[in-house]
Amino acid sequence: MKIIYCKAGCFLHPTKNLKDNINGYIIIYKSLDNFLYLGYIKKSSLTTSYVDYFDTLDLYFVKDSIIDQKPTRVDLNISGGIDFANKYLYYSFPFDSINLIHFRKPSKFYKGSILIKLLNSKEFVIFLHDDECESTKKIKQFKIKTQYNPFDNKNELYYGGEDLKRAIMKVTPMMREKNNENVYILNNKVSSFTSDLENKDTGSFWNNLENTKWSLMAKFADLSVSLTSKETYKKNEKVKWVMNKIQEIAPEESKKFIIEQQRYLQHWAERFKNNSEQEGIIKLRKIEMTNDGKEFIYQTERDSVLDLNEIMDDEGYLKITMFELRSLFNFNNISNEIRIKMYPILLGVYDISSNELKRLQDDENMKLEYEKLSTKLNLSTGNDNFSGDGLDENSFQILKDVYRLSSMDPILANDEGEEEENWSLSNEHLISINRILLNLTQNHPTQYVQGMADIVSTIYLLYPSQEALVYNISLRMFDDLKLRENFREDQKGITHNLDILNILTDILMPSLMKKLKQIDAENFVYVYKMFLVLFTRENFKSHDLLKFWDYTIAGFRKYPQTWIVLGILYKYKKYIINQVSSFDDLFIFFNKLEIENADEILQISDWLYLKYFNTIKRFDMERLKWDVDNEADDPLGPTLRGILDQPID
Repeated sequence: MKIIYCKAGCFLHPTKNLKDNINGYIIIYKSLDNFLYLGYIKKSSLTTSYVDYFDTLDLYFVKDSIIDQKPTRVDLNISGGIDFANKYLYYSFPFDSINLIHFRKPSKFYKGSILIKLLNSKEFVIFLHDDECESTKKIKQFKIKTQYNPFDNKNELYYGGEDLKRAIMKVTPMMREKNNENVYILNNKVSSFTSDLENKDTGSFWNNLENTKWSLMAKFADLSVSLTSKETYKKNEKVKWVMNKIQEIAPEESKKFIIEQQRYLQHWAERFKNNSEQEGIIKLRKIEMTNDGKEFIYQTERDSVLDLNEIMDDEGYLKITMFELRSLFNFNNISNEIRIKMYPILLGVYDISSNELKRLQDDENMKLEYEKLSTKLNLSTGNDNFSGDGLDENSFQILKDVYRLSSMDPILANDEGEEEENWSLSNEHLISINRILLNLTQNHPTQYVQGMADIVSTIYLLYPSQEALVYNISLRMFDDLKLRENFREDQKGITHNLDILNILTDILMPSLMKKLKQIDAENFVYVYKMFLVLFTRENFKSHDLLKFWDYTIAGFRKYPQTWIVLGILYKYKKYIINQVSSFDDLFIFFNKLEIENADEILQISDWLYLKYFNTIKRFDMERLKWDVDNEADDPLGPTLRGILDQPID
């Protein structure tokens, strides 16, 4: 198990008796199965070494409140896993089982506290003794020194509940209750929090549905495990209702909601595969057309994050989680400095928990492995002179394309071989790119295809002379991001992407799709190079190409390139409908297209994603009205639902 947060100086009150209190630690931890829990550890049950460890953890997480704080390094992974949890955790419950948390600030009469209410109506009160918590004292001193204004009577007293609240918000969304600003909802019940906690709607569906003690999400998880066949499914008439009701659990902007929505879509799709995909497209298009009047209006640029120090400390440790890093690259404009540092981390070349020293060590190991790979390649091909003499077809195709890169950037200028027949490389950077492409393709089933050099050279210009690193980044992009699939000889990868583009255009922009069908352009071949070379051959008015790369490498969408192309189609939708009269006109238009503002395109892409998400949601809410006994299999099927899949870190 891994500790995400720790707070000392806590006293759990299992009863209303003031003297009945248990000194201990509040922790947030990730279990071995990657689920997040809120736990309470009884201090008196711990050994001396464990007490020292959790006291150190309490001070370690001060770094989340004081940016300049340089904590002592501490191992956040506790050996023993489930054995430790069983032995030392006094209470532990998943965040999905929490209904609300009430943060009560201290006064001169009582200490600050939190009330945790579970979805089964159980309640836990924990008082925060700030005078016994070293982290709270440290943060309070810092805030008095830097933020306190003696001439302002609005200064609020800091207490330990503030950084606890912040820590919870980092791992799960909380919505502030409209009637009480100190109450935060994690998972909705039928009625929201009121002062009368005993007032319950005993006739509601939730109270009658087998009277479960856990949340609907936990119930769904139990059901999904037991659903191993259609026979099991038919026996439980309430399963469909429960699975659909997940739609009402949390707001759309909630990370947890998105993740659970993905699991719901995935389970449904796996168990009720249906070939009537066209029927699903028609149904979704009909729903979306009721909203077709809404247009995207570009107002301002996305927020920019330009200073590396905002997300990384002096030793090179990240201050944010992988999910936050993916979000940053998906929804913000970032500086080239951040881009260069974070690409290898996002792609898994470096571990997210590494520091600068560890990454330098990884570089040395990568160089050694890459040298072995290159030596082995030279022995197998028998050619290391980087000229066209005696090369096999794959090597010769690479050499020709790399040779043509010499005009891409001044550092790639090639001195020799002015006539193409010579095909000789003298520039050391071109030689490096040539060697990288050979290592990527020579012994791979998908050999070199024109366009791969465009991608690798773009990476190389970010990391010049770092050949081993460029190889590893390229390898992750080709295989983990599945860019290599677009170069397959059977064209399955590129065809699949264009099919998804066809489906989404049909649903989200039916008027554009109607026009494309009229001019026989619904195959989208005029945008295939955007997928193939990752927009490297498009014309940009400013240095915006890498904003599209940021969106793709972020890994926040299952089909990032498709959503970008959709954004481009939407941007020029009116022009295509009104001005383009034939397929040839459309082909020429895209060949000459100059992208003026990548930021606007990316905002449109996210807007269209949300439109599709809401369309699926409205369809499922409509389906709740169907007669369960006569309900057909899901007409959407795995393809339409799978479009919404997202990575879970």
